[in-house]
Amino acid sequence: MITSDYVVDESYTIIRLRAGHTISVQFGEAIRKSQFIRIEHITPDVNEEAWRLFKKFEDHDFSFTDCTSFTLMERLNISNAFTFDAHFKEYGQFHVKP
Repeated sequence: MITSDYVVDESYTIIRLRAGHTISVQFGEAIRKSQFIRIEHITPDVNEEAWRLFKKFEDHDFSFTDCTSFTLMERLNISNAFTFDAHFKEYGQFHVKP
């Protein structure tokens, strides 16, 4: 599985808000040690392309992190997204699971 540092950042924050600091740190330690999850860092060029998408889709409420994910997935030729975020289906470029 591949994710980005922006998604991991959002995950730490939401877990801390909903479940507490200890659980968030435990999650972070597990994901950092995982042999099944690769964390891709958002590079300046991915950031710029994501910014272009963010500006382009005024009629959608995609977050900037959504746009970084869309860009990264397109660059890595990833067509399947495991997400509960309806924006990935709305974007229309990916097969969304579950």
